[in-house]
Amino acid sequence: MLSAEKITREELYEAVWSEPIHQLSKALGISDVGLAKVCKKLNVPVPGRGYWAKNRATRKLLRISLPFLEAGQPTEHRITQAHCGEADRWTRETIQHLAEEGVSVPTLGENTIEPELHPLLAQYRGMLEKAGLNAGRLRATQPCLAINVSPSHLERALKIYQNLFSAFEKQGYQVEVLPPGSDQSSYGYRAAKLSRTVVKILGVLVAFELNEDYSTVIVPTPPPPRNRRPMAYEETPMPEYRNEGTGQLKLAITEPYARGIRVSWKDGKRLRIEDELDAFLLSAVALAEHAHRDRLEQERLQKKAQEARVRAAAKAAEEKKLTQHLFDLDSRIRDCQQAEQIRAFLQKARLRMAGSAEQAAPSVELKAWFDWAESLADELESLALSTLLDFRKLPDPSPASSPQGETRDLESHLQHQVDLWHQRYVYGRR
Repeated sequence: MLSAEKITREELYEAVWSEPIHQLSKALGISDVGLAKVCKKLNVPVPGRGYWAKNRATRKLLRISLPFLEAGQPTEHRITQAHCGEADRWTRETIQHLAEEGVSVPTLGENTIEPELHPLLAQYRGMLEKAGLNAGRLRATQPCLAINVSPSHLERALKIYQNLFSAFEKQGYQVEVLPPGSDQSSYGYRAAKLSRTVVKILGVLVAFELNEDYSTVIVPTPPPPRNRRPMAYEETPMPEYRNEGTGQLKLAITEPYARGIRVSWKDGKRLRIEDELDAFLLSAVALAEHAHRDRLEQERLQKKAQEARVRAAAKAAEEKKLTQHLFDLDSRIRDCQQAEQIRAFLQKARLRMAGSAEQAAPSVELKAWFDWAESLADELESLALSTLLDFRKLPDPSPASSPQGETRDLESHLQHQVDLWHQRYVYGRR
């Protein structure tokens, strides 16, 4: 059997390829990270990710042979206290993943209780002693630590918060108390928000609180004096109630929330809250990391949507500009074509009149009409060619027209506008 005091290179190789590292480390009494360091020191290969998900035949093919011993390399290793002192609640995969994300994992250590009480605990201690189990009502009106316990269990609650505050601040995470306020719900109305105790991790506020379970009991009323004479009609006094703590504490993370991550810890038969503070710290970091990823993803989607709107607006502006240029070019071409058609018509009319024996010379009215038609053709052609810098804009659609219909029938609308321009040139300008 593999010994935790003395591990040879060959024994360690057979062990890590026969059992997962996280199970083997528990049998040896060390952490996953400590066992991985031992394997690296003795040059013992370890299975890769997904190895234990394979069947036995596939694992046999994927097994890496033990490399030859190098000069000066140790053949055995003794487990020291340094390997056993690491946090066994953090798995190797979790620590590696959080390290890649740049997140420092807070741990309690051996002696996290400071000789002096934390400033926040010292500031609100007297307030919590007076409020007792009614501290929740106090948090609705003024800033206060999120501790709701009876005075007899306040010292224990303060020690728990002292450990948590110290573990967070050693990693640079600041703990603070936020005043009460209001927050807008998803339905549009504003809801009151109690004072919160939060720690900021990766820019995410992780709120937590410590409460004591309580039961409601009836306050006994004192019996009437013996020498008092009873009244003919006397109402039965209404009973009074008070809350009495059970001594069972519950530590919970109230926000943010993520499915699949534990957010509450309660005193049990085998474990108390003090024994599960490492699990609380891990959940706080995991929740902050999850909310941070969600926020980055939301920002990415918002940025992507904004870029799409900018591109759509630029494309619409380009299409509008192209439509205006097409309208300008088409109207000038049609003006020139109209001028050529007018001159061709006038030439045919003169030839017909010249070959007619009935009318040798045109009348004054007909000659004036010929002059007007020629001047109109010259004006159309001159305006089309000499005013190139004067950009012709497409007339704005009437308010009665539908923008959706204008978009669908843009080509027919453009043709209609051009026809209107032709009518203005032929029958007189407005």
